[in-house]
Amino acid sequence: MWNLSDENGVYNIGAFQLNREDFILNILYSGNENTVPTGYFTDGPEGVKGVPLIRCST
Repeated sequence: MWNLSDENGVYNIGAFQLNREDFILNILYSGNENTVPTGYFTDGPEGVKGVPLIRCST
C-alpha cells in the first residue's frame, strides 16, 4: 500500500504497458475505527457515509 500525500499529482507506479480496458485503481480509506480499508467512508454525517471515494465518469 502506498502512503501518498494529499497533493494532487502524478505518481510513478512502476508499471509498463497499461491498458484502459484492464486498468483498475483502488483507493481505500482506513481512517475508520476498525481500520479495515474500504472504498467508502464508514463514519461521518448522512450523505457522506457509504459514498464511494471515487466515482467513474464515462
